[in-house]
Amino acid sequence: MLILSNFLEQAKIESLLNDTKTSEHNWLEFTEQFLNNAFHAREIMENGLVEEKRKLIFDVGENLFLRDKKIEFSFKKPYDILLQPQYHTNVLRD
Repeated sequence: MLILSNFLEQAKIESLLNDTKTSEHNWLEFTEQFLNNAFHAREIMENGLVEEKRKLIFDVGENLFLRDKKIEFSFKKPYDILLQPQYHTNVLRD
């Protein structure tokens, strides 16, 4: 019975370790996607292909609707933080 108990405990620990590795990998991918979207959004919207623009809008936006041939949406979290003034930069540097 002790061997079975040790085996089950070891299996549980291995499962927790695998969950941690998966979670770490997902967190890293999410962070990379967030930073890429945040740094390249203007470039994509001004010069990107239609497919790139669509992907960006669906990545950062929610509650999308069309009004007067323009897309309106709310930013998903954590992208909504980029709307706060302390995170804006003046790209024209005037």
